[in-house]
Amino acid sequence: MKVEKESPFFHQTSQVLLRNLNALTGTTILVINYPSDHFLLLLKERCAEKYVVGFTYNYTTHLYAHALFRGATVPEHDLHYGAVCPIHQQYDTVIVYLPKSQLLAKMILHMAATRLRLGGRLLLVGQN
Repeated sequence: MKVEKESPFFHQTSQVLLRNLNALTGTTILVINYPSDHFLLLLKERCAEKYVVGFTYNYTTHLYAHALFRGATVPEHDLHYGAVCPIHQQYDTVIVYLPKSQLLAKMILHMAATRLRLGGRLLLVGQN
């Protein structure tokens, strides 16, 4: 899969997060259900001092992110795919891209809650 890096593409939901990057506090960030855009790469580049991990249940999105990261200076081993997030670590900030399916949203929110550090921030982003 070839991905253009010259013209970054951002979904509307990612654009909201880009305008509010200062809200991403703490040293560890988990991004769940990220879309096929450049947000995760930009986040890892702009927040190089933070440990940023991406998780998705969508294999096509996972492949896109790997292709995007392949030519970048950030590691791609922090990208994960599956039904359940394999990393059993607590995060200061968890960003959840809400899906349209309410059942899937409940599953993702439960998973996010188990990965969020006590006193951490849960950021929800999605389309109406």
